[in-house]
Amino acid sequence: MVSFAWIDDEWHEQLFEELKKKKPRYAILSKEKDIQHLKVFFQIKRNKEKYYQIINYIREHYTLTSTTPDMKIYQHDETVSENKE
Repeated sequence: MVSFAWIDDEWHEQLFEELKKKKPRYAILSKEKDIQHLKVFFQIKRNKEKYYQIINYIREHYTLTSTTPDMKIYQHDETVSENKE
C-alpha cells in the first residue's frame, strides 16, 4: 500500500520509477473524493502535482475492473488482455 509517498520528493521519485518499471498487476484506490488530509497537503502546489502524476499514470495504464463500497480496483492494461485470452 502506498500512501503519502508524494509528500517527499525522493519518495515520490522512487515510487513513480518503481511503478513504471515493475508495472504492478493491480492498483487499488480509495473512492473517497473529499479526503480531509488531501486538502491540507494540496495547499502546497508541488504535493498536488506529484499526487496527480501517480493518479494520471494509473488512469493511463490501468483499467477499472472492480469496485467495493470504498475502493476502485484497477488492473494493469497489459494483464487485462491476458485475462481475455
